[in-house]
Amino acid sequence: MNKNTDKGSRSTRQEQLAHGCRLIVIADSVFYLHRPRTIQRIAAEAFGLTEPPADIRYDLLAVPDLISQTERDAAIGLLAADVASAIGLHGTESLLGIGENGSPDRLVEAVAAHPTLQGRLLRTAACAVSRPALTPWSRQAVIGCMDWRLHGRGDLSSRARFAFGHGRAATDTVTVPGVAKGLKTDGPRFETVMSWLEALHRRGLRRLYLVGHEDCGGYGGHQAFAGLDEENRILTDDLRLVAWRIWRHRPELQISLGIAELSDDNAVSRIRHISLRKR
Repeated sequence: MNKNTDKGSRSTRQEQLAHGCRLIVIADSVFYLHRPRTIQRIAAEAFGLTEPPADIRYDLLAVPDLISQTERDAAIGLLAADVASAIGLHGTESLLGIGENGSPDRLVEAVAAHPTLQGRLLRTAACAVSRPALTPWSRQAVIGCMDWRLHGRGDLSSRARFAFGHGRAATDTVTVPGVAKGLKTDGPRFETVMSWLEALHRRGLRRLYLVGHEDCGGYGGHQAFAGLDEENRILTDDLRLVAWRIWRHRPELQISLGIAELSDDNAVSRIRHISLRKR
């Protein structure tokens, strides 16, 4: 990505990035679903899209045990607010739900009918995927942003584990808008994410990656900062703070931190490791 620190230039680029992402996906966090082009292929089939799967951009809300979220008003409210935010930024036209071993029809309907989305015309679809035979539960997960630039061209989870030298182990994907921005303080979002981590812990979760990224819309993009140095310092401080907050609840987790650097063609060029020590 262009590292120009001129706010006018960054504002123009942010405006360009805000367009051309007409799909938001709410999907289960299971790792096999987030392999390259898998969600794009499902979206193409669900909506009859004609463009090649590699060209389908989507913001991603990835949630553990997605089907069970239908019963949780707090989770539905958060997901609806996140969909509304994506609509405001991109003019999103379509909403797709993908659940493991069940279609999240009720959840998609509940989100689309939420008061924050009244008056919005959304095409909706929901479908199910089945866990492949003999597929193990993952012991690793990455928490990243929903931003479409992090997904699709090689999944964020695979980039995270290789960036930190942890090999080919299966890694689930969880997304939170703004990542650290939304988890620095107590409230419904932090409580909901901690409940997700509890669900993953029951499956054997041992390692967690927290990955923020440059030009994050949750922070207002590049233009919200005086320059790239300030942006990276604030992202780093926030990620460390959130790691310590999670450790207070889940001290058994091994947590690694990183910041995704974006290339000029809107892909992740690398994930830069951030050192961290427990308090």
